Amino acid sequence: MFNSVYFLIILVFSCLICLFFVIFNLYYNERYLSCICGSNMCVVLSILFLLLYKATNENWLLKGLTAIIFDLGIFLCFSSLILIMKIKLKVYILWGILSLLILDFWGFDFYLPVSVFMHKILFMLLCVFVTFKFFYFKKRSLLASLLLINNIIFAVIQWVFAWLFYFKEPVHFFWDNIVYIIQNFIISMILVCIAIQESRAYYTQKVGELQDEIVLGQKQLKESYEKNQLKSTFFTDLSHELKTPINVIYSNIQLFEKCILQDSNGVMEADKYLKSMQKNCYRLIKLVNNIIDVNKIESGYMTVEAKNYNIIPFVEDMVMSINAFAMQKQINILFDTEIEELIIACDMDKIEKIIFNLLSNAIKYTPNGGEILVYISYDMDYLYITVQDTGEGIPEALHEVIFNRFTQNWGELHQKYNSSGIGLELVKSLVGLHKGNIWIDKSYKEGCKITFSLPITSIDNMEPILTKNTAYSEYNLEFM
Repeated sequence: MFNSVYFLIILVFSCLICLFFVIFNLYYNERYLSCICGSNMCVVLSILFLLLYKATNENWLLKGLTAIIFDLGIFLCFSSLILIMKIKLKVYILWGILSLLILDFWGFDFYLPVSVFMHKILFMLLCVFVTFKFFYFKKRSLLASLLLINNIIFAVIQWVFAWLFYFKEPVHFFWDNIVYIIQNFIISMILVCIAIQESRAYYTQKVGELQDEIVLGQKQLKESYEKNQLKSTFFTDLSHELKTPINVIYSNIQLFEKCILQDSNGVMEADKYLKSMQKNCYRLIKLVNNIIDVNKIESGYMTVEAKNYNIIPFVEDMVMSINAFAMQKQINILFDTEIEELIIACDMDKIEKIIFNLLSNAIKYTPNGGEILVYISYDMDYLYITVQDTGEGIPEALHEVIFNRFTQNWGELHQKYNSSGIGLELVKSLVGLHKGNIWIDKSYKEGCKITFSLPITSIDNMEPILTKNTAYSEYNLEFM
């Protein structure tokens, strides 16, 4: 009677534990937790069948069913470890498990030593083996270590029971059951702790990812705001760039109309106003052309129409063509080169735009009495053209971004000239089309020193062009 009451208490306790695991599984919804629920249900059923077995004078069928349910509980418990390790069982292993269940059903009632061998030796060895793999899978974590120690202890206990059965006397069936129930409960609780630990790690990772996304979003928002500010500044400057020459042209037209109504002295005045209108028209054309060229490059419509040129005299002619205009600001322009003749394949129209833009900036931002040096050097692979001035320079913080669109140097001279901020972007794009590079010399502190490179290549079976047939006009430049 004592044993039956004792097992009724164990049955109620096991039902409560089973209910806890079912609720826990509904919350976390993991496959290996479902195996734990099934294992604890098997514990409840095995206790129930065990009580029925004793109440029906040890019916052999109930005895065999009790053995099978115990086996299923053990297999489900360790299937949870296999699921965590993501090991896929082969079909022949599943057939082997089914065969063992049938053998245990028969042996538990008709030949008990076979059943004892399976329960206490074979199954315990299998459990310890699976737990060892889980221990290394979890990289020897604390919970995996506790699980391994638990299974080794209970395996040793079961081996002691087996030794007592074979060499001393049969172990009482009830106490054997108690060991299985305690082992299953401890394993289940450890796996619940693992589930909670993994869930916390998962949500911690998700929180970290969300925080990273928030930081990235804030960064993108800040960048977007800065770009919008730059665009706003660009269009403001662009409106000044367009408005100033238009106002000058309109004023000159009015003065021109007034002059042609006067005597012959008015003709000379009219010629001055015509030249002013012409110069401002060139400013507008240059600005519009720069915008069109940048958009062509971005759209992929602009390509390099390369020919072989003796580039040294071409660059020298470009520099000398604006010397007279630079003298109006008392700026001395110097040209120097390491080599007098070098044939390279390039698009000379685009090289002109590069050099004229760099010279335009140099003259614009160099004060009266300053100096500009254009220097050509080379090595085995590249030609280097440097434009160096003694102007206000570019702050070091802008060295990496000055070639981006809308980026401007907010110096005193910028306030005077209202640069559009697309000239250097166009220069960088044109250099890139030639497979070259452009940079600012950070070590130069007396002004601004910009160097761009061009690869030294030539087109086979093409005669080089040695000189330019037409002269350069000062209105190709924007110095106003």
